[in-house]
Amino acid sequence: MNFTKVKADIQKLIGLELESIRPGARIKILEINNEKGGLILRTASGRVRKRPMEELEKIWNEMLIKPVVHVEGVLHGSGTSRNQPETILANLPYVEWLKIDNKKHIAYVGKDTHAYGTLKQMDTVDVIERMSRIKKSKVDTTFFSAIVTSDIKRTISDMQSFCSGTVTALEKGIYELETSTGLILFISSDMWELEEGTYCVVEASDKVNFRKHLTLYGKYYSVICQGNIKALVKNN
Repeated sequence: MNFTKVKADIQKLIGLELESIRPGARIKILEINNEKGGLILRTASGRVRKRPMEELEKIWNEMLIKPVVHVEGVLHGSGTSRNQPETILANLPYVEWLKIDNKKHIAYVGKDTHAYGTLKQMDTVDVIERMSRIKKSKVDTTFFSAIVTSDIKRTISDMQSFCSGTVTALEKGIYELETSTGLILFISSDMWELEEGTYCVVEASDKVNFRKHLTLYGKYYSVICQGNIKALVKNN
């Protein structure tokens, strides 16, 4: 389903009280006007806010290629109240919500399962099936580069401006951006005492053991930083 159809369906939500997955954060869409910023909505506190339609399209594109989507991960660094676009999409009849690791996710289910302007939590059996698909995709996903930076938030935001994907925290000071082709890591230069730059990931033919190393995804990587060469070398 393309976003043109989704946008037409969002029109059907105008004027309805849309309950949020997070209790107490309901909203009402007042109008859709691209000249005024896209979506004009009113929050539960009565405040009128604007949300760009491009934000919803970005999330929708992720939903078409992934079993489930964590909206906050997709909109990392894209402003506050990220539950609002989540609420709008979750109130469409072909979108359901679920929790993974106590984090809210939404998913396109391919058919109408509830009415416009209502929420539906995904059935347990369907959650299990989608979790299996996630695990399989993780096995097939390749970690191919790491960006070491002193400003992770801004760097991820800059990357997401042209490379969509979901951001999750791997561990303290290390984040991953999952794209359609693989994983990109973002590592805090200050926390991990690494020189800033983009590090390629290579596999050593012989065992190497440089002074600096990282353990990522349960595997041991030596850090090479010599002149123009920056690399994470996976030891066999």
